[in-house]
Amino acid sequence: MERNSGKMVTSKIAAGENFDTSPVEPGYIVFIHTDLQSDVRDLPNFTKRVEYGSAITPVHPREIGACEDFRFVTSPLFAPFLAAGASVGDGMLSAGSSSNDVYPAIVMGESAWGQCSLKGNGLTAISPTMISSRKKTHGNPSGMFGYVGADFWLSSVRLNENWMNRIEVCATDLEA
Repeated sequence: MERNSGKMVTSKIAAGENFDTSPVEPGYIVFIHTDLQSDVRDLPNFTKRVEYGSAITPVHPREIGACEDFRFVTSPLFAPFLAAGASVGDGMLSAGSSSNDVYPAIVMGESAWGQCSLKGNGLTAISPTMISSRKKTHGNPSGMFGYVGADFWLSSVRLNENWMNRIEVCATDLEA
C-alpha cells in the first residue's frame, strides 16, 4: 500500500509512564476472523492492546493489538472459505475435510472507502418507526405484539482499490 501512496489509518502511540508499556507505530487496520487471534498474537514483536503506552481509545472495541505497521481488529463475520486450501497439514484448521480452511484478512489504508448518509432538505438520514404493543388493532386484537424498525438511505463507495487488500491465510487448529 505504501507503494501506492496509501496513508496509514492510525497515528503513533508513545510508551506511557506505567511499567511494561510499549509504543505502537502508526499503522494500517487489518480485519480478521476470531479464529486467527492466537496466530496473530504469536507474531514476533506483537504488542497487546492492553500494553499500549498512552491511555487512548482503540480503533475499535474488538482491537486485539498491533504488530509493526498493522493493528488487528477481530470479528466472527469474516467467515472462512471452508476446505478451499491445500490438503490439511499438521495442526491446520479444517472443517472436517481433507483441505484447509482459508480465512480472508482485510487490510485497509486511510480513505480506501467512504460512505455518505443520503438525506435531503428537512429530511433525516434515519426514519425510525415504532408501533407500541399496547395498541390494539384488528391485526393485533390482544395488544400482544409491538414493532420497531427504521428506514435509511446510505451509500458506500470504494475510493481507491490500491489502498485495500485481501490476504488469504490458514489458522492453526488449537484443538489438534
